[in-house]
Amino acid sequence: MRAPTLDILVKLMKPTGRAWLLMAAAVSFFVAILHVVIVLIGPSAYSFFGGQRLARLAESGSTSPVIQTLSLAAVHALFGSYALAGAGIIRRLPLLTVALICHRRYVCIPRVKRHRTGAATSSRS
Repeated sequence: MRAPTLDILVKLMKPTGRAWLLMAAAVSFFVAILHVVIVLIGPSAYSFFGGQRLARLAESGSTSPVIQTLSLAAVHALFGSYALAGAGIIRRLPLLTVALICHRRYVCIPRVKRHRTGAATSSRS
């Protein structure tokens, strides 16, 4: 009997699983490039994509928006690299199985947590 983690990799290597990984890689690399373009364009791009606070910081000369945006670009590029490795396009990366399981669990199939709230109490009389 194979380990459950190996079963996930076997499913992903099927033609449909490979196609999904290639599509995920394409989207991840697109988002990474988009983040780099946002940095190159500057404050107007931050504003266009809803980052008014980042736009104000960029206008004032802060490096914080650049660091944050390029960090996100790096993370998305890493996601794309792991997707390509999972599809067998590039060499196997370290912790590939763990990365694909985490990606599947936390990105592809997000869990909705419902918070239980107690009876509303009020301090007013």
